Amino acid sequence: MQQQLRLVPPAYTMTNYVRLFQDPAFFEPIRNSLWMSALATAANLVWGLMATFWLRRRSGFVRHFTDILIVLPWALPGTVVAIAMVESFSSFAGTVMLLPFLYFVRNIPIVVRALGASFQQVDPSIEEAAISLGATSSYTIRRVVLPLILPGAIAGSLLAFITALGEFVSSIMVYVYSNRPISIEILSQLRQSNLGTTSAYGVLLILLIAISLLVGERLRGPMKDPLVQ
Repeated sequence: MQQQLRLVPPAYTMTNYVRLFQDPAFFEPIRNSLWMSALATAANLVWGLMATFWLRRRSGFVRHFTDILIVLPWALPGTVVAIAMVESFSSFAGTVMLLPFLYFVRNIPIVVRALGASFQQVDPSIEEAAISLGATSSYTIRRVVLPLILPGAIAGSLLAFITALGEFVSSIMVYVYSNRPISIEILSQLRQSNLGTTSAYGVLLILLIAISLLVGERLRGPMKDPLVQ
C-alpha cells in the first residue's frame, strides 16, 4: 500500500529546532538574514536622516520630485527593483553584497516617511529658541532635534528591519547560496518536502520578528516625550 504524506506529524518534538542550532549549514540562513537586514537598516537610517534634513528645507518642484524618487522603490514590484539593481550594478551581481544593497534601496521609503512624519511634529520655534540662546546648529540638531525625532526613527528602522528579515520577492532574484536568507531556505526545504525543517524556520522567523518588536517598543518607551525628562 502506498504511504501517504503526513501534513501533521504524529508526535511533536524539538528535533528540527536542535538541528537548526547545532548544524552550521542549517543556521546559516538565520545568520545571513540577521546581518543583511541589520546592515541595510543601519544604512537606511543614516541615509534617511540626511535626506530628511535636506528635504525639510526644500519646497515646490524639487520637493515633490524628490518625494516621488524616494517612494519609487516601494511603489514598483520587488522583481522589477531586483532586475533593475542587477542591470545597474552588474559588477556586484553574484556577490553577497547585492542583496543587502537591494534591501537598502527597497526600504528607503519606509524610513524616510517615518522620519518625515516625526519632523512634522517638531515645532520650528523649538530650534529657533535653542539658537537664540546661543546653541550652534550642530548642537541644536544633536541635543534638540534628534531626541525629538528618535521615536519615529526607531519605528521606521524597526519596520524596515522586519521587512528585510522576511523579504522573499526581491531575494529570490539576486541571492547567492552563501547569503541565502530565511525566506529562500524555507522555499528550498519545502520543495524537498522537509515540512519539519520548514516549520522550524517559519517559527524562528516569527520569533525574530516578535523579539524585534519588543526591543523596538522598549527603546521607544523612554523616548516618547523627551522634553519631559
